[in-house]
Amino acid sequence: MMRIPGFKDAIFPQASMAGLTLVANLGLIMFLFLVGLEVNMRMFISNWRVALSVGLAGMALPFGLGCAIAYGLYHQFRNDDGIVEISFGVYMLFIGTALSVRGLLESTFPRLTCSRSLLSQSSAVFSQN
Repeated sequence: MMRIPGFKDAIFPQASMAGLTLVANLGLIMFLFLVGLEVNMRMFISNWRVALSVGLAGMALPFGLGCAIAYGLYHQFRNDDGIVEISFGVYMLFIGTALSVRGLLESTFPRLTCSRSLLSQSSAVFSQN
């Protein structure tokens, strides 16, 4: 929708962005508060080893795969026109973190994740800067 000329200015004028950001941050804080209320600490404490190992594996495996993928992507596309020059370490950290968060979101909220690849969105972010 943002590719439609004038859409952003008509729906989200620059003057309203500060208010929308405030409301979005308040909504995020309320959501995290409600998630915290639903945490059963007794069950977590009794199963801390399993929870810790599953949590670490769920973040470490996608991060490692993202770092491996970043190596190939960085060397394949770093010399293309319109790409901002960044160091490999920053690119690897970004791609690894993006894939870790994507995996976390898909496992936590499977219906809310969009079908569009986060990797293509991150490439678009780097190419726009």
